[in-house]
Amino acid sequence: MGSINFSIPTHVHFGVDSLNELGQIAGVYGKRALIVTGGRSTKATGLLSRVQKLLEESKMEYVLFDKVTPNPLTSTIIEGVELVKKEGCDFLIGIGGGSPIDAAKAIAFCCVSPGIVTDYFPGGKYSEQGPTGSLPLIAITTTAGTGTEVNKVSVITDADNKKKVGIKSTKLYPVEAIVDPAIMVTLPPRATASTGADAFYHAMESYLSRNANEFSEIFSLRAMRLVVENLEKAVKDGTDIVARTNMAWANTLAGVCLDNAGTIAIHGTSHPVGAYYNGIHGEILCATAPTYLRLHYKDAVEKCADIAEILGCREAGLSREGVAAKAGQYLADFLEKVGMKLTLSEIGVKADMLDTLTKNALETMQGALSNSPKKMGYDEMFRLFKESM
Repeated sequence: MGSINFSIPTHVHFGVDSLNELGQIAGVYGKRALIVTGGRSTKATGLLSRVQKLLEESKMEYVLFDKVTPNPLTSTIIEGVELVKKEGCDFLIGIGGGSPIDAAKAIAFCCVSPGIVTDYFPGGKYSEQGPTGSLPLIAITTTAGTGTEVNKVSVITDADNKKKVGIKSTKLYPVEAIVDPAIMVTLPPRATASTGADAFYHAMESYLSRNANEFSEIFSLRAMRLVVENLEKAVKDGTDIVARTNMAWANTLAGVCLDNAGTIAIHGTSHPVGAYYNGIHGEILCATAPTYLRLHYKDAVEKCADIAEILGCREAGLSREGVAAKAGQYLADFLEKVGMKLTLSEIGVKADMLDTLTKNALETMQGALSNSPKKMGYDEMFRLFKESM
């Protein structure tokens, strides 16, 4: 075994009713919090009011910022930073799926680092330097999918310039993460399916990654198995707390292996499509991941064979390469069971945009493209987009 570098700096509070620990957790970081969330779901489910009550019971003050949209915008980050400074908040609490927590991360670091959020995009004034610090952030995830509550990435969209970029820095780790499966039971079936599939891709892509190691692979394999065994159950019955707990654990594991090994070209397709079409991240990945496996299984035969077997391939008489060749088919079959067998055309992508999307991927997602088992250039990415239509 060679040298391995890994980190899990976020303190994770995992389990049913772990949200009840919020007051005690928050008291360590100050007296006044900025709550960052979206405009609807946390209110509709009662989660926001529950968080507010827990803070009030602990004599904590808070300011609500509920303007985060899917694919959070640079303008939202700037507005959030201004509110933190105006209200004198000591720390942040991000509540929701990937968008609110990613927005909270960006607001937190922009409050104490120079410049504005776009200065940290590729080619920006501080892109090489990176953030210099961050206000403390407590992340409360409402989905079992993004893993953002335990990683160092914030994905932000510059709508004006059609760029969806992942800003990566150790300054972006939440100091605390609350992963409570009980607050996920109200997540609708389609959102359960798309975020759960995203967790699978985090695990799968980190397993295929050039940066994978024995530490990350343990997490990747376990997370993939948990998703395959539990996602369909959670989609069919959102109140199945065992399935929800297993999916929440899969998400946490997948977030850690993603953080340590990174993603590959499959994620490299999602950000461009998200930037131009404001698509749902997990759904975009569902359109391109089976195609990637079908086109590129020979780049990582042994690992693609493992993936196929996790997805249920038990066909007798196949060589390891033969099993690997089935990975894309078995992934598509799994996605069909949870209502996520999609094409880019169904998401709204037009054929005359494929060149633009490919060039955008090469500009904004070079890390994921280079991290793939075989480095992906223009021709490979264009074909991946085209055959996912």
